[in-house]
Amino acid sequence: MEKSIRSKQWEISESLLSCLKDGMVLNGQVGEIIERCGSRTTGHEMAKYLERAETMQRNRFRVNRKKSSGNRCIYRITLKDPAA
Repeated sequence: MEKSIRSKQWEISESLLSCLKDGMVLNGQVGEIIERCGSRTTGHEMAKYLERAETMQRNRFRVNRKKSSGNRCIYRITLKDPAA
């Protein structure tokens, strides 16, 4: 049975949170971020999540995106300030 979009977003969010809760910063391309977090998602799903993360309600992450050579993106992901 296919998982719902919200279910996939929840899984991605939880895997990112588990990596970032120790004050870590995630840098790199989508594949590197998936590898570091141990997320069970595809590169396409993770990239889509990261592109939409800033506009999602109750989002816990700050996502900075920078284009690099070859039409690739490098992401920098941190936790938002809890006071914000």
